[in-house]
Amino acid sequence: MKSSCGRFRKVQNRAMSTSTSRTSAQISYIKQMQVALAAFALLNLNGSLYKKDANIQDRDTFDYLVVGGGTAGAVVAARLVEANFSVLIIEAGGNPGVESHYPGFVTYVKNSRIDWNFTTEPDDFFGQCLKEGSGPSTGKAIGGSGNTNYMLYSRGNPRDYEKIYEITEDSTWKWENMLKYFLRSERLDDEEVLSSAFGEYHGSNGTIGVTKDNREICDEYLRAFEEVGEDVVVDNIGAGILGYSSGLYHIVDGHRTTSSESYLPPLNDNPNLYLTRHSTATKILFDDNNNAVLWSNINVLYPKSRGEIRLRSLDPEDQPIIETGYFSDDQDLEDVVDAVLDLIKIESTPFGQDNALEFLPVAEMCRGIEFGTREYWRCHLLCVTVATWRDAGTCAIGDVVDTHLFVIGVKRLRVVDASVFPNALGGAILAPTVALAEKAAEIIIADRKNHNMCGGKK
Repeated sequence: MKSSCGRFRKVQNRAMSTSTSRTSAQISYIKQMQVALAAFALLNLNGSLYKKDANIQDRDTFDYLVVGGGTAGAVVAARLVEANFSVLIIEAGGNPGVESHYPGFVTYVKNSRIDWNFTTEPDDFFGQCLKEGSGPSTGKAIGGSGNTNYMLYSRGNPRDYEKIYEITEDSTWKWENMLKYFLRSERLDDEEVLSSAFGEYHGSNGTIGVTKDNREICDEYLRAFEEVGEDVVVDNIGAGILGYSSGLYHIVDGHRTTSSESYLPPLNDNPNLYLTRHSTATKILFDDNNNAVLWSNINVLYPKSRGEIRLRSLDPEDQPIIETGYFSDDQDLEDVVDAVLDLIKIESTPFGQDNALEFLPVAEMCRGIEFGTREYWRCHLLCVTVATWRDAGTCAIGDVVDTHLFVIGVKRLRVVDASVFPNALGGAILAPTVALAEKAAEIIIADRKNHNMCGGKK
């Protein structure tokens, strides 16, 4: 799969400044906007979407505790409540605010009140020009990182799920068996895709609203790619087809859609759903029969580089140590350079000429290298690349959890989020995480019926 038009911008014959004064002004403006948006949040504009905090007392019991009301947690909780189980969602953040509701405010979400504000450790690879460091924008609010991402809706390639099957030898994780969870959760509103040969791979009656980016500028970019001999397709998500296509986004009627606002509000009157905000789970208690475990909570689609997340201390409030390892394998850097060189071909197309499309040098540390060369783009990428939202593998299935998502060696504890994917998926991870949560809820309910409630086998 290749990038959608939403990743590119026109440059109308103007220079791109990287001066310190301009950067400082931009940062100042963003911070001012964040203050204004935080003030809006005090009005609790979307607080009525969700239940009020439950009045939890000592010795209260629930069938299930869901730690984190994020992308996966909201789905799992909703499905269990629908199956008549009592569920308490423990959410560290509060309600998402107006800054996450409207797509145009996405720039102001990072390092805001609904972001965990994690930072990555400096290294000799990516982000060398970023004085203040970088970090993934990780949602700290009901709905999790579905509030902070760029709303791209994709699934990865079918081969991604075949790899999970190869690791687990569990055929329920194969692509053809995972597809039903995508169909169940997706509500695509685009007649062109639904009526095409790829329509069977999309859902139109699911829970999360999805729309296609049909702006005229997208069509113009796609024509430019055709002019340089690239494949343009109606849809490159449903069947894992290679080619350029307008992107799908979890946006409906001009606002962001998340799993929390899609799954939870219909259950507000259900007495089995309990929610507590601004609450952090700091410890999991085990009895003498359980084993203890330490558990911490343009793109390269299939990176070879590997990073690491470690606990900084025993204090659960301390930020974890995040070492991304981005570009530590040189092949990843070479792959992105190839993608850049592929992209800049459109500069010489009729579309590029008509719109004065121009790629200009912006990386100060690369000024001594001939612009446009492979060496220049290597330098540029090492300078400006930042962490995004598509990390996976910290609780990988097969190593940390089994195929029913029980933590291996621990009873009555499962992990259901993107961390269980053993490898990075070839695309944005919201849709796969929702599909994973749908599958997990189905597994949990079936295990309950079969009296397999503990798991934890080594």
